[in-house]
Amino acid sequence: MTDASTDPTDSPARTGWFESSRFGLFVHFGLYSLAARHEWVRSREVMSQQEYDRYLDRFDPDLFDAGQLPRTARESGMRYAVLTAKHHDGWSAAASG
Repeated sequence: MTDASTDPTDSPARTGWFESSRFGLFVHFGLYSLAARHEWVRSREVMSQQEYDRYLDRFDPDLFDAGQLPRTARESGMRYAVLTAKHHDGWSAAASG
């Protein structure tokens, strides 16, 4: 394990923006977002495939408004956003909306 005090990737010059920005958005796009808990909902809660598939039946990526997301974030005072372009389930937020 690297000591944070000697790790150049953890230096204030690299991470200072994050600390000063304070409020941001992390977006994960996939079936697990319907569970509204966490991205590892299936494995952490030991869901069967059948239980998890109920989200597939309700997930409609065409209803996602990719343009509204940054507008709402900015209006809320967020200073940055991190978008997961493609994640565990294979859905791509960039291809939707």
